[in-house]
Amino acid sequence: MSLSPRNISSSSHATKVRLLNTFLGVLFCGVFCSRLIAGQSEFCTSATSVKGCSCSHESNIECTNGSFNSVPTTWSTNLTVLKINGSQIDMPVVSLIPYPNLKMFHLDHLGIRHVSDFAFQNLTHLEKLSMVGNRITGLTASTFSGLVSLELLFLEGNPLYVVESGVFSGVNMPRLVELKLKDCQLYEMERNAFRGLGHLRLLDLSENHLETFPDLDEDVSMLTHLTHLYMSRNRLTSLDSENLRIPRSLTELKLEENRIRSVRLTVTKESALANSSLSELHLTRNRISTFETKGLELMRNLSTIDLEWNELKTVEYNSFPWKSSVLTRVLVSYNPWDCSGCGNSWIVEQSVVNKFNHTTIKCGFPVQFLNQSVFSSRVFSGCQPGGQSPGQSPVVIVVALIVTTILVVGLFLVLARRCRRRRMASQLRQSVKQQTQQTNSTFSYRQMENMSSPFSIGDDD
Repeated sequence: MSLSPRNISSSSHATKVRLLNTFLGVLFCGVFCSRLIAGQSEFCTSATSVKGCSCSHESNIECTNGSFNSVPTTWSTNLTVLKINGSQIDMPVVSLIPYPNLKMFHLDHLGIRHVSDFAFQNLTHLEKLSMVGNRITGLTASTFSGLVSLELLFLEGNPLYVVESGVFSGVNMPRLVELKLKDCQLYEMERNAFRGLGHLRLLDLSENHLETFPDLDEDVSMLTHLTHLYMSRNRLTSLDSENLRIPRSLTELKLEENRIRSVRLTVTKESALANSSLSELHLTRNRISTFETKGLELMRNLSTIDLEWNELKTVEYNSFPWKSSVLTRVLVSYNPWDCSGCGNSWIVEQSVVNKFNHTTIKCGFPVQFLNQSVFSSRVFSGCQPGGQSPGQSPVVIVVALIVTTILVVGLFLVLARRCRRRRMASQLRQSVKQQTQQTNSTFSYRQMENMSSPFSIGDDD
C-alpha cells in the first residue's frame, strides 16, 4: 500500500498532539508535586522544630520525650494522628484541642493531673483517645463532651478511685466500643456509671480494688452489645446468683486472681443467666474451696469453665452440665483434690471429652496418694460412673434403702411393744401395791378397835 501525502500529514499531526499532551502533563505534575513537597516540607519542619517530634507526612505527628508542657496549637488543622508520650514530660493540664480532623490522639505517660471540661469538644471525628499512665484523679460528665465518633477510650494507670455517674455517658460518646479502666485504683462504681453506652463491647476493670461485683442492674438494659468484661486482680470474695448480674450479650467473663472463696450459682429458666450468651467463665488463681451450682445446663452457650490454681478438694459430679454438647473445657488442674473416695472420680471419666492434663491434676490427700496423679491406676480404682463407690449402682442403692427402712420400722415396733409391756407391768405393780396398802390399813384399824374395848373376848367368867 502506498502512502499518500494526505496520510503522512495526518500521522504527523497526531504525533505532535501526543507530544504536546505529554509535555503539559509533565509540567503540571512538576508544579503540583513541587508545591506538595514544599508544603509537606514546611509542615514537617514546623513539627520537627519541637524537640522529640517527628512526622511521616502532613497528617501524622509523633512526639516522644519532648521538651514542652502543653499540647502545641500551631500545627496544621489537617492533622489526623497525634501521639505524644514520654515519662519525663510534666503536662499538668489538658485544655481545648484545636485539631478538628484528629482521628487518633495519644497523651500517654505525660504526668497529666487534670483535663478541662469540654477539652475535646471540637474533636468530632476522633475515633481513638488514649491517656494511659497519667495522674488524673477526677473526671466529670463534661470531660468527654463532643466525642460523638469516639470508639476507643484507654485510661489505664490513672488514680481515678471512683467512677462517678454520668462520666461515661452515651450522650457524649454514643459510638464507644472499648473502655479500658485497668489499674485505676478504683474502689467504687457509682450507679449508672455506664448508662447509655449501647455499642460498648469491651469493659476492662482489672487490677483495681473493687470488693463487690459492679451493680450493672440499671446499666444492663443499655449495655446490649457488651461481650467482654474483665475484672481480674480485684478484691472479690464470692460469686453467687445474687451479685452476678451481667448483660445477656456477654460472652467472656474474666475474674482471675481475686479473693473468691465460694461460687454458688443457681440458674433457673426465669433468670438472666439462662438466656445469656456467656461462653467462657475464668476463675483461675482464686481461693475457691466451694463450687456449688444448679441448672448450668440452662446456660446453653457455656463452653469453658476455668478453675485452675484454687483450693478445691471435692466437687459434686452434677455441678457441671456434662450432657451439654457445647461444654468442652473444664480446667481443674493445680487443686488439692480428695482422692480418699469416689466423689471426684468424674475427673477421670471426663478426661477424654475435656482433654485434662494428666500431669497437673493431683491428689492433695490422703497421705498415701499425696501428689499422685488422679489418673494413676491406684486412685479411684473400681469407682462407678458419676462418682459412685463399687457396688453403688442405682438398683443396689434403692434396695439398700428399702431394706434399711424395713429394719428401722421393725426395730421401732419392737421397741414400742417392749415399752407397752413395761408400762402395763408398772401399772399392775402399782395396783397390787395400792391393794396391799388398803388391806393393811383395814387390819390395823380393827386391831385398834379390839384393844380399845372394856371387855375382852375371854372375860365371860
